[in-house]
Amino acid sequence: MHQIIKIEQYRKGDIIFKEGSYGQVVYLINKGKVEIAKILDGKKVVIETIGPGDLFGEMSFIDSEPRSATAIAIENTEVGVMDKVALDLEVNKLCGDARDIVKTIVERLRKTTRKTITLSLELHKLRKEKSQ
Repeated sequence: MHQIIKIEQYRKGDIIFKEGSYGQVVYLINKGKVEIAKILDGKKVVIETIGPGDLFGEMSFIDSEPRSATAIAIENTEVGVMDKVALDLEVNKLCGDARDIVKTIVERLRKTTRKTITLSLELHKLRKEKSQ
């Protein structure tokens, strides 16, 4: 069971958090949809659209690095903010090796996301050049 400490409401178009910001909060979507996107070379690249029951913000929670993307409500959205203390307790129950594995997975996910975004932009440029 997720331990929620507060409920937040966002209207369509509201930014929940920005890429590069720091945060130790993990969100659970109760209602609505959230777009996870990056801005690269002035273009928005959507990484994923998520909805009720989905979690987001977990990477920064795990590795204490800046947010890797921007989270935007794409319709009126309600999220539960998960209890950081409870999450910390659960993560700290893992043995050191297991915590290292989780952090490695997050690091690889960040790298893969960056590469995917770069490839997506390159593909967009190639398609644009081809159509001209």
